[in-house]
Parts: sequence; C-alpha cells; structure tokens
Amino acid sequence: MINGRSTRRFRRGYSLMELLIALGLIMIVMNSAGDLYRAVVNSGRDQGNLSNRASRIDTAVNVMRRDAWGCSRIAVTDGKSAQLSLPDGDVLTWRIDADGNLSRTNAAGAHQEWSDIGRDWTFARDGVALTISNGDYHGITAIRMTSQMLLAEGVR
Repeated sequence: MINGRSTRRFRRGYSLMELLIALGLIMIVMNSAGDLYRAVVNSGRDQGNLSNRASRIDTAVNVMRRDAWGCSRIAVTDGKSAQLSLPDGDVLTWRIDADGNLSRTNAAGAHQEWSDIGRDWTFARDGVALTISNGDYHGITAIRMTSQMLLAEGVR
C-alpha cells in the first residue's frame, strides 16, 4: 500500500488488442458457420434434384418396359433410336437427343418426353429384348426389357 492506496489497479474495460483478437475469433467462427450453412442448403437442393431425376428415370423406364413387353418387333437403328412395333400395327419410337432428353412418340404423333435423363444412354437389341446401356454409370450398366411376344414366338 502506498500512501494509503492499494498498488493493485482495477481495470474498467478491455484493451484495444483484446477486442481485436476477440473480433477476429468471432469472424473466423462466423465464416465457418456460414460455409457449413451453405453446404447444408446446397446438399438439400442437390438431394431434391437427384430424387426428381430418379423419379423421372423410373417413370420413363416403366413406360418403356411396358412397351417392350407388348411389342412384336424391336428395331434399333443408331443406338439413339429404337422402334417398337405393336401387334395392332402401332409403332412406338423412342429417341435420345444430344441433350439427354428421352422421348416416346406413337404413330398418331402423341409425344411424351423426359428431360435430361439419358445423356449417356444407348439402345441395343439383345435377342428378344430391348437394352438400355449407360456407359458412364459405375454400377448397373444396362437394363434389359424383354418382349413377351418375341419370347413366345422365338427370336425373329
């Protein structure tokens, strides 16, 4: 104690350096939190897009499987186009364009399209079946859709 006063000094605030360090740490934490938030939002959006695409692929393949099951003739011209002839004389044409859009057209001109699902797909005839192959997919590489008419008659 000097002259009746304590030598201990009481601080009434923080120094400028302490405030700058605390502000820097808060900025680092907030930046990390922002990056995490963006990643979560993008992941949710991507998951929704994948789910939507999977649903469109499933619908298109189910329609194609039904068409192939009832057809009496399968003709594949260039790998990007397949014609399925039905017993009633109707001809269904399936096409894959350069943008990956898959389309189905019947003889009357009725048209269905599934956008951006078949960019790397190709058609092939495999005996009594129509086959769709995807060269870039690292799992199941082909879907084989058998025709009951061709199966019953034997391969033509």
